[in-house]
Amino acid sequence: MESTIPFLAYVATVIGIVLTTDGYFSTQNLRNLAAYASDGGLVILAMLIVVAVGGLDLSVGSNFAMSAFVALFAFHIIWMPVPAVLALSLASGLLVGVAKGALAGLIGCGALLTTLGTMITVRGIFTLASQSQLVEIASSARMDDGWD
Repeated sequence: MESTIPFLAYVATVIGIVLTTDGYFSTQNLRNLAAYASDGGLVILAMLIVVAVGGLDLSVGSNFAMSAFVALFAFHIIWMPVPAVLALSLASGLLVGVAKGALAGLIGCGALLTTLGTMITVRGIFTLASQSQLVEIASSARMDDGWD
């Protein structure tokens, strides 16, 4: 019964979408959803692994936002090449993950406390960093086929 309730909520959501939105499941709209929601889909797949093994991670969104900011900053402000931007973005996510793993696994803090603390900390760092560079990133005219 425990897994039936989320499934029924999902079915009700799909039915609601079908009844209220014209063309939601059209080929073009599904193609657009696949193109624009792929990054969120990767985050969901990572979270699926955590939940499947019985874990909990509240800081996934903050870590994703910080990694995206690192990529934008490295590309538009520092003008790094795209492979280096990718490596730096992955390294920033890895750094947060290692910190969470050390706090939860080595020090023994609970998963809820660890992920809640890192969520607040990383979101705060992201907010401070992004607010100071928002205009420069948004007004950058750098173009690159690899980035696109």
